[in-house]
Amino acid sequence: MFIGLGLSLTGLRGGAAFTPASLFASGDAGAWYDGSDLATLFQDTAGTTPVTTANQSVGLALDKSKGLALGPRLETNGTFDTASDWTLGAGWTISGGVLAYDGTDAPNIVHQPSTALISPAFYRVDISVSLSQGALLVRPQYNTSAGQVQIEASGDYSIILQGKAAGGLGFLAGNFGGRFVGTIDNISARILPGSHSTQGTGSFQGKYQTGPQRLAFDGIDDRLLSTLNPAASGSIAVRMRSNTASRIAVGSQAASDGRCYIGLASDGALAGGIGTQATSVIKGSTDIRTAWTTGILTWNGTTVTLYQNGASVYSAAQSGAVNTTIPVMVGGLNSNGTGAAFHAGDIARAIIINRVLTAGEIASLTALWSTIE
Repeated sequence: MFIGLGLSLTGLRGGAAFTPASLFASGDAGAWYDGSDLATLFQDTAGTTPVTTANQSVGLALDKSKGLALGPRLETNGTFDTASDWTLGAGWTISGGVLAYDGTDAPNIVHQPSTALISPAFYRVDISVSLSQGALLVRPQYNTSAGQVQIEASGDYSIILQGKAAGGLGFLAGNFGGRFVGTIDNISARILPGSHSTQGTGSFQGKYQTGPQRLAFDGIDDRLLSTLNPAASGSIAVRMRSNTASRIAVGSQAASDGRCYIGLASDGALAGGIGTQATSVIKGSTDIRTAWTTGILTWNGTTVTLYQNGASVYSAAQSGAVNTTIPVMVGGLNSNGTGAAFHAGDIARAIIINRVLTAGEIASLTALWSTIE
């Protein structure tokens, strides 16, 4: 079940037709999550089950900022034309152009050390499996189960793996109605650039909705965790509708300060947190609960500015620095590694970029998103 990820996303700043892709045209680091693009939304973190209809949970949202263009192949001898390049455990053999496991030995690993899939990068692994018994476990690091994907039926698969540590792409014979017996062929492993966001716990997954197309979060525990750390200078932009005050739509912070987030203040106004200043300081004056709003927060180490639907509602000196080691969460606040202040409502689009957006870019992005309601 090959999933098509070959999107062509181009754009130039100042071009006739504005697209968020143009914000990243110069190679700026960041992330772009699009709740209307079903090619980027999956029900599982492995990306094998696309989101297709409303009310389906979202376990993986791909970042479009790098264009979803796959990198070069990392594996060698993925078609098993010879018996080289793979380290075989007992029971594994390469013969007749396939890798086979006979199921007679205790489950053993087969791996290729040269394809070390390193955290926090994501990789797409294409693989053909002929399975007569059991299950095949595909691992981003052969000597640990972290991040593995279980294949339980024959077919052609496209799997998204998040690297965990050095060790190399590997496979293990799993037990699912008996130990795995079957063959593997046509392996391709390529990096999928971007700061993709995931949620492996089903009860923590937000849901895709339509009218407009968006991700809906329950305000209790729903969230997606990205691999993107905020920078000392940057911008967060979000098209959202919030039902509850004192919540965070997108962001992160350290244990006490180092804030970097956007959401709602205690009175329901659009607000943000940067450095030592929280939503009680960086805020507008209008209660935006239940209203579709484009919020954009920028900071550069000197000045913090908050825009509501294109208009500046706060601009003042920055106090304290952004923590650049805590990944950004979508649908809540990543508070030093723990989810908090969960967003109750909808997020249709979200962009995080490690530079301050220009006035023209803010106007263009606001105009583009204003139709989402």
